[in-house]
Amino acid sequence: MIRKTIAIVLFAAGALLPVVLTLIHNTGIAWPTSVVLFVVGGGLWLSARPKPQLVYAPDMRPGEVPVSQGYSVPPQTKATVLIDKMIDRTLVHLIPAHAEKAVVWPILVAIVMGGLGLFFGGIAADLTRNPLWLVFWGVLGFAPAFLSSRILNKDPRGEVFATRLNVTDSYIEARDAEGEMEMYQKGKIDRLTKEPVYLSELGKHKIQQDRFDWYAKYSFALFITYEGKKIAIASGLDAPVAETAFQAVCKQLDFS
Repeated sequence: MIRKTIAIVLFAAGALLPVVLTLIHNTGIAWPTSVVLFVVGGGLWLSARPKPQLVYAPDMRPGEVPVSQGYSVPPQTKATVLIDKMIDRTLVHLIPAHAEKAVVWPILVAIVMGGLGLFFGGIAADLTRNPLWLVFWGVLGFAPAFLSSRILNKDPRGEVFATRLNVTDSYIEARDAEGEMEMYQKGKIDRLTKEPVYLSELGKHKIQQDRFDWYAKYSFALFITYEGKKIAIASGLDAPVAETAFQAVCKQLDFS
């Protein structure tokens, strides 16, 4: 993601630089510099690591797929729950919600602020005959794009993972973030709760506020207090999904 973001910034700089340098009568270095920026940006884009192949094991439901064995659950923007009620147990399959990557806003910030930075840098470089001013103001102009991308795409909920809860009358077996199954004996479970792990903050602009509100909506998690330790057994859920899973687990364990 970082390499692709840098590549996008370089593409924007390559598109804006010829205009800026032409305005300050430095046409001779405009297009060669632009070509270099596009080439470097293209190299970074092509060298960016591809996303892990998303594969479903044929004999497993999405919530059961173990990450540790090279499988993953495709990110989705809505949390889902699937409950299988059996004779002696209840299987609760949970897939959390993941926010879509914010790309448009950082690109707009890069174009606007990067363009201003290159413009002022070009003027300073022309007046002082020192090209370092162009580099300095260019970096200063594109910095807000990196900051906005990091702020918007940082997940404040912490670790979010798909899981499967295998609940019987005497224990809960839950798949953790590493894909491993952990067993928790009913007699050692002090509490079972559902609660949000993140409350919305006040954003500096509407786009940021919408992101904060989205994370808050899908920040519900199921917790158990096991031998005095609070453990998240599911996360990244909205209130209805968390409530459905909570009720199914409580009913199977006969918790009031």
